[in-house]
Amino acid sequence: MHTHSFSNLSASVPSGALYKNLTLNLNSGELICLTGPNGSGKSTLLRQIAQRCSKFGICSLYLPQKTSSHRGSPGKSRAFDVFKAFRTFPENGVMLLDEPTNHLDDDAFFRLLKELKKNVYPILVASHDRRLLRSADRIYHLEDGKLENYGGDYDLYIEIRSTMKQSLEMDLELSRRREKQAEHQLVTNMNRQKKRQNHAEKLNRTQKDPKALVNARRNRAERTEASLQKKQKKIVANKNAERMDIKSKQLGSGKKFQINFDRPWKQNEAYIEIRDLNFLTDEGLLWKNNLNLSLQNRIRLGITGKNGSGKSTILHSFVGERSPEIGKILIHAVRPHLIRQLREFEDSNLTVLDFLCNDIYQSEKSSIRTSLSSVGFRGDDVYKNLSCLSGGERIRLELLRASLLKPDMLLLDEPTNDLDGPARDGLAAVLKDISISLIIVSHDPEFLKESGIDEILNLD
Repeated sequence: MHTHSFSNLSASVPSGALYKNLTLNLNSGELICLTGPNGSGKSTLLRQIAQRCSKFGICSLYLPQKTSSHRGSPGKSRAFDVFKAFRTFPENGVMLLDEPTNHLDDDAFFRLLKELKKNVYPILVASHDRRLLRSADRIYHLEDGKLENYGGDYDLYIEIRSTMKQSLEMDLELSRRREKQAEHQLVTNMNRQKKRQNHAEKLNRTQKDPKALVNARRNRAERTEASLQKKQKKIVANKNAERMDIKSKQLGSGKKFQINFDRPWKQNEAYIEIRDLNFLTDEGLLWKNNLNLSLQNRIRLGITGKNGSGKSTILHSFVGERSPEIGKILIHAVRPHLIRQLREFEDSNLTVLDFLCNDIYQSEKSSIRTSLSSVGFRGDDVYKNLSCLSGGERIRLELLRASLLKPDMLLLDEPTNDLDGPARDGLAAVLKDISISLIIVSHDPEFLKESGIDEILNLD
């Protein structure tokens, strides 16, 4: 087995250190995955390893999150990039893949998994895809500047982290109790000493002892009080340090993700009616048979299908961005909102805060900052340039923007791409409870089910 070791890996962002002095080992023949919350530095770490390889003459290939080719749908383009990497990569190098399963349909995913499992060279894959993580031989978790190494697949990784978290929480609670006991003992001892001093002062006033003797007793009592106070405060400080040490070892659970899609102040029931729908492509008609569909009231539709089957096309037609060559679409929605699969910003030099303020005119910046905190943008994070955001941070921001615009129909194109595990689960919980109409394009049947989707349109 051949091993490449990378040490002293450090990176910073304007708000401070992203991570410091990390060490990472890549073994040939292992499927090693890198996971962690959005914005924790996974893509930065992959790029840094690629740079380190170049510096020391190690052959490497880094495949970024963003698809570089344009071969039809995003899924087809991503598949082309991914499998081109495998076709052209020599066996004696290091392969670094950043979210390679984004946009891929099931066929492409399982083809990728087959390639990964038969590899004979060191490979590191940054991913939140649970299907891929379940096939991992080893998982690195990057969060709060710390890199944890877990031997085994996703299920073992979750089990270990859950056990460690419970154990640390118990240790933290015990430490809190000890600290409170120490603080209580400090107060008790100080009160007892004060009573003794008061009693001694009373005796001094009633007895006719020499003044020098009285002063000596008083000084001795004061020294005893100061010594007792110093000793007890040291005990309290030690208990506090113990608690902080345990707290520093606490396992992170990702950035907070809470969004509220309020029902618009005025909303009629939405409906969609599709009559003999079809689109023309360079290869002819998109579908062999024209599409007919009728939906009304609280729409909860999931759209599935292979890459290039027309999932994004039909979403764009629902919001008037694409007109069909055949058939009609009748749709009633006062304020539909589409979040696209490829999330690009018109002005990437804007900060996160300014991006939202440009759209949400009626809100004060303070209230928008509160909203940003609910999806993980805290403190100086709101001043990040859009160009610096990770893929997961981009979708978080787009989802928050959609909620603040208060649509009556929400259309999501592959919303789980780039989202970390806790955010994915949080989004599913939010979508399950929203009262507005919802249409989701996804290759993840578990996510569709968890989001409360009750009707599936399969375009295969």
